[in-house]
Amino acid sequence: MEKQEREELIVDAMMVGMMLAATEIMVSKGKTCEQAVRLLTKVGNKVMAKVDLIECFEAAMVRKAEAIAAEKAEVATLEKMMLGTGETEMGS
Repeated sequence: MEKQEREELIVDAMMVGMMLAATEIMVSKGKTCEQAVRLLTKVGNKVMAKVDLIECFEAAMVRKAEAIAAEKAEVATLEKMMLGTGETEMGS
């Protein structure tokens, strides 16, 4: 089993444990199991929507970083080419 798979299983187990504990607490406070599950499902959906949003943001930031790195590499290549032709500064 890969490290990532183990981490995902651990996270899943933790989520299940927290959901069960939250259900127990809500039932002990007078909610029915159905009410507790409905509320926790609503909360869980909101959390997952935020996780999806964060993952999209992270992916966009990675793409931006890659684009910046590619641009810097291109500039460095152009500078080397210019130095090879005798020019020492860009634009001169």
